[in-house]
Amino acid sequence: MIAPLPPAIEAIHRNGAAEGERNTQLFKLACQWRDQGLTEFDATTNAEEWAYKVGLSQNEAVSAVRSAFSKPAREAWKPKAKYAYQNGAIVREDLPIPPMPISVESGPVDKFLTTCFDVGDYINICRSIKDKDGRERPDGAGETRSREEWLELFKGDGLKEWQGDAVGVYVSINANNGKNRKAESIVKYRHCLIEFDESTMAEQWAIIKRSGLPTSSIIKSGSRSLHAWVEIRAANAKEFAERVDFIYKHLEHSKPDPANKDAGRLSRLPGAMRTATGLQQELVECGAPTLTYMEWMERTIYGDIPEPYSWEQLVNFKEDADITQLLGKRWICRGGSALWVGSSGLGKSVLCLQAAITWAAGRDLFGISPHGKPLKSLIVQAENDEGDVAEALQGILKALDLTAEELDRVKQNIVIVRDCTSTGERFVDRMRRLAEKHKPDLAWVDPLLAFIGGDLSSQETAGGFLRNLLNPLALSGGFAWMLMHHTPKPTRDGSGYQGHDKAYSGFGSSELTNWARAVLMLSPCGQDDQGTYTYKLEVTKRGKRSGLRPGVTASDFIASKTQPLVHLKHADKGMAWIEVGAPEKSVGRKAMSIDWGKLPQGAKYSQVVAFVQQATGLQERQAKARVKQAKEDGLIEETEAGLFSKKVTNEPF
Repeated sequence: MIAPLPPAIEAIHRNGAAEGERNTQLFKLACQWRDQGLTEFDATTNAEEWAYKVGLSQNEAVSAVRSAFSKPAREAWKPKAKYAYQNGAIVREDLPIPPMPISVESGPVDKFLTTCFDVGDYINICRSIKDKDGRERPDGAGETRSREEWLELFKGDGLKEWQGDAVGVYVSINANNGKNRKAESIVKYRHCLIEFDESTMAEQWAIIKRSGLPTSSIIKSGSRSLHAWVEIRAANAKEFAERVDFIYKHLEHSKPDPANKDAGRLSRLPGAMRTATGLQQELVECGAPTLTYMEWMERTIYGDIPEPYSWEQLVNFKEDADITQLLGKRWICRGGSALWVGSSGLGKSVLCLQAAITWAAGRDLFGISPHGKPLKSLIVQAENDEGDVAEALQGILKALDLTAEELDRVKQNIVIVRDCTSTGERFVDRMRRLAEKHKPDLAWVDPLLAFIGGDLSSQETAGGFLRNLLNPLALSGGFAWMLMHHTPKPTRDGSGYQGHDKAYSGFGSSELTNWARAVLMLSPCGQDDQGTYTYKLEVTKRGKRSGLRPGVTASDFIASKTQPLVHLKHADKGMAWIEVGAPEKSVGRKAMSIDWGKLPQGAKYSQVVAFVQQATGLQERQAKARVKQAKEDGLIEETEAGLFSKKVTNEPF
C-alpha cells in the first residue's frame, strides 16, 4: 500500500538515495508511512520493496520500520491548497465546503415565495396527511392561488393557521395556469428539484455546493434530506426535460432521487412544521443564483475556459482609457509583474521601499510615474527586522523631503509586514489574505528566494509557483507583483549578460524572466569624480514603456540596447538612492586598473593572486580568473619555475 507523501519524501521514494544516505532516507520513509496511517505490515512491505531497489537488505528494511513504529505517529501530512483563476475570482480548488447556514428564522415563507416566484405567478400549495401505512402523502390536489394571495394569507401566523392539523405542507416547484399542478397546467419551467435520500444532510449539502448548480433555494425537509431548487428557466416542456436530464446525468454518482424530474413536482414549503418529526421545514439558503443554467452547463461541459477577446473592443481600444494601467505607458498593469534583479548587498530592499514610498506619494521614481493616482503597496519581506526597516524608511523620507500632504498619503498607502516562516503554497495563502485585507495596487516580495519554497532552477517549480499560484492572485486581486531577486554567483571567467540578455541575469530558471512583464536590473558601474561608487538601474525588458529616464549620454543609451537606464548612488547620510551623472570610470573586468608594474619580480602564484585582490577588492576565485586572463592577454608572464613577472606596465585591465 502506498500512502500520499510530502513532495520531498515522495522524491526519495521514487528516486532512491545515494550510498551512505540509504538507511537514513529509509527511516524517513518509514516514519512518514507511519504518520500517514499505514499498518506496520504495509509499511514493512513498502520498505522491503524500496530497500531491494537501492541495494539494502530485508533485515535493514524491517529494522527501519520497527524503529519508526516504536514511536507515536505525528499529524498526517495533507496536500496543500491549489489556487486557480475562475471568472474573475480566486478559487481554491480544494476549498472546504462552507458550513450550512443557520436557517432563516424571520419570515422564511415570504422570502422564499418572493425569491422563487414572480409577481402574478399561480402557485400550488398542498397540505399533507399520513396514509394507512403511516407514510406521508399530499392531501388531494391542494390549493392554487397567486403569489400575492399566498403572501397575504401567510402574514403573521397565517401559515400556521392554514396548516392546521396537517402533518406538513408541500409546494409545487413551478408556476401554473391557475388550475392545478399537473404537467399540462405548468406555464413556467423555472425550477427543477434535486433531493438525495441515500446520504446524510451534510453530505447532501457538500454535493450541492461542489456541483456549483444555480440554486435559488435550499430547504430542509424537516427530516433527513435537503431539497435544492435549481433554477434552469427552460422555455418549454421539451427543453425542461433536456436540462433536467443533463443535471441528473451530471449528479448520477451522487444518486439523486429520480422521482423528482417532473415540472410540477412537490417540495417542502419552508416555515411549515412537519409534525411527524417535530421539526420545521427550514429555509437554509435563498437568493438569486450567481450564474445562469447555461453558464453552469458550459462550465460543466467545457471546463473553466477563458473568454475570447472581443474584436470590437480590440479594434476600438484606447491606451489612455485603459483603467488597468499602474505604471508607465502600460508598462505595468493590474495582474502584471516586474522582476527587480541585483546582487546581494547593493540595496535592493531600500530601492523597493523607496519606489513604493515615491509612488504612494504620487511622485515619479527616476521618471517612472504612477498612472493617474498614488499607488498603494503591500511589502512582504523576510530579511529586515523593525529596526532595519525604520532605518531605511527614515533615510528615504529625509532624501525625498515629502510635503505633509504627501507624507499622509504614504502612511495610508504603504503596508509593510515581515514573514520569515511561510514558503510555497502557504506563502501564497498568506498573500491572498493580506491582499484581501489591504487591497494593494502593488505587492512587493523581498526577496523571492525566501518565499518560493523550492528549486527556482527547476522550470516546473518556477512555472508552477509563478503561473499557477501568483498569477491567479494578481488577476483576481487587481494588483501587480514586484519581486526582488538575486543574481547568481559571478561566473568563473568574469563574463556576463549583455544588452537585452540582461533580463535573464537573475538566478534560476529562464521561466522567471519569461513570466515577468518587466525586468529591472541594479548593478555597480564605477566611481564618480569624488570617488563615490555609482550604480545603474536598467529596465531590461519593455523598458521604453517604463518612462525611466535614459542615460545621460547617447553612448549609454546605445550600449544598453536602447533600454533606458539611470545612474544612482547611495545618499551621503541615511539610506536612500539618489540620481547622479554617468561615472568617470566604470567598474568591470577592464575597468579595474591594475598597475602590473608594481607586481614584485619573481612572485609566486599565491602572491600574484593576493596582489590582484589587494588592488581590486575581488574575491579569491575572481582574482584567480583575472590572473589567468592577464596571462592570456600578455600582461604578465610565468617562468618554467612557476614564478611571475610583469610584461606590460601600467596597462589598465
